[in-house]
Amino acid sequence: MDIGLTAKNRWLIIPALAILTAAVYGAALHDRPFDRQEALLGSRSQALLASGGRDAEGRLLPLFVHAGEDRWLAPGQAYMAATAELLSSSPLSPIRWITVLAGVLDVALMFVLATRIFSSTALGTVAALLLLFTPAHAQFSRSAGPDGVWPLPLLMVWLLGLVVFSDLSSPFRRPALAIGAIAAAALAYAQPSSALLVPLFATLSLVVLYKAGQWHWRDVRPACVVFVITLAPLALWFVLHQSAYPDTFGRWLVHLAHVRQPLAGLRAATSGLTVASVSATYWDYFSPAYLFMNGNAGGFAGVFLIPVAGLLIAGGWTITRSGAKQWMGRPVDFLLLGGFLCAPLVAATFKEPRVTGRALVIVPFGVLLATRGLEMIRSRPGAARRILIALLLIAAACQFFFWYRELLGVHS
Repeated sequence: MDIGLTAKNRWLIIPALAILTAAVYGAALHDRPFDRQEALLGSRSQALLASGGRDAEGRLLPLFVHAGEDRWLAPGQAYMAATAELLSSSPLSPIRWITVLAGVLDVALMFVLATRIFSSTALGTVAALLLLFTPAHAQFSRSAGPDGVWPLPLLMVWLLGLVVFSDLSSPFRRPALAIGAIAAAALAYAQPSSALLVPLFATLSLVVLYKAGQWHWRDVRPACVVFVITLAPLALWFVLHQSAYPDTFGRWLVHLAHVRQPLAGLRAATSGLTVASVSATYWDYFSPAYLFMNGNAGGFAGVFLIPVAGLLIAGGWTITRSGAKQWMGRPVDFLLLGGFLCAPLVAATFKEPRVTGRALVIVPFGVLLATRGLEMIRSRPGAARRILIALLLIAAACQFFFWYRELLGVHS
């Protein structure tokens, strides 16, 4: 239970979190020059505006924006960058501020999502702060590269839709699930690697719906319809512009040769060499030396801060110990653990070890698992739990401080 906060005052936490996130992620944003990928996105968005919304081939408002030779930009990035350029009066390109905005949305949505899952404003606030101070999330919220923070707001909306639908007492079950379905389908437009997330999260959604039970076809029919409608422009684009497929989804999702010969693609994907390589890459993403402790980073921070490791393990252990029967009563637990374990599959499929930008969806799942662990520790009797929680959070804040100083180039 949360003491001293009315329902109205709870939502005042969101703007406070948004301001704090914008201040942390936006500090000294342009002190570092644009890298090649950011410069490409900025130049293509400016060219799109200068030509009245047409690409180099004269197509009006193309779904995928041709960036020269075999390079194409995902529509979410291209059009958000163009919108930012249109609205900005600054001489500096504003494309990094798009990712800052995505980071702010992530933190705000995490507060709403965690408050809903754990029925606690305090845990919702801690979850939002854990996400804000996660090194990988902070780093990619300051960089407009092709892979990174772009799909995370959509991921959070999808999660929130499933969580609300799983609550049988909610009067907004159907609309929430429909909005979540739109967000899941829209992942295909966010960034190259997120195209693989659509079937992955659709499968997780079906499993959660099965475990939630007590629903009828009329409850999920709107979600199915809007999911298909959201993906329809994608199918129409490739029907009209088949030459764009090899360098877009042919590179990001399924090779054109495997589309033409599915059996050959299946044999290639299930060969012993491929399975061994993908498996080794996948499990390496769970290495403690990668997730929690990087000797080459400031403060030795990995994807997460070191103190988060204990909370995350506690959350995973709590969920697995509860067993399948508990998952039936609380399907969101299956969603958190399943999402965390599935997160590196995209990067592993491409056999790319430790490419954080392609596996960044592990961050919100990891934060929610850590909050689950915090909930378990908080529920134990005795003063020792309060001391342990305080020490872990203070240690996390200190480690982030040293990591952040190095990120900004601040040296004593």
